[in-house]
Amino acid sequence: MTLDRRSFLIRAGLVVPGLALTGFTQQEMPDPGAPVHIQNDDPGWTILNRAKVSIDEAKGLMTAVFDDAAKAMDGKPFTIGGFMLPLDASQSFTHFVLTRRNTTCAFCPPNEPTEAIEIFTDTELSFTQDEYRVAGTLELVGEASWGLFYRIHDAIVETM
Repeated sequence: MTLDRRSFLIRAGLVVPGLALTGFTQQEMPDPGAPVHIQNDDPGWTILNRAKVSIDEAKGLMTAVFDDAAKAMDGKPFTIGGFMLPLDASQSFTHFVLTRRNTTCAFCPPNEPTEAIEIFTDTELSFTQDEYRVAGTLELVGEASWGLFYRIHDAIVETM
């Protein structure tokens, strides 16, 4: 008696008839033109990204030189959208970093040094992957060992 490959696998108990293809499903192909990461395109990021960043490796210090548009916003009310990046593993916090790109995406490009803002708020928050709008007083920081060149104080944080 000659067995073909399928008959052999069925008789050997390696394939159960009718269930051999249950692991396969049809799925729609992703749109190749769709963005591969989540990024906030608030116009404020364009202004903040114009800062010229340099690194002094001997001192372990990053510095930024701001253009006139950014300098004009220093100490003034500022609103921008972005994603929450907690600074520690606390259940709730009032201090975090707002980033232009979603940091929970393992395949997304990292944020530039000019795409992160240190946020200080009086309201206790918990981490979510939602997009946020943050309003408060902008502070420019020319030298930073952490590489964060912007801060927003007295922030009001809301989901978008």
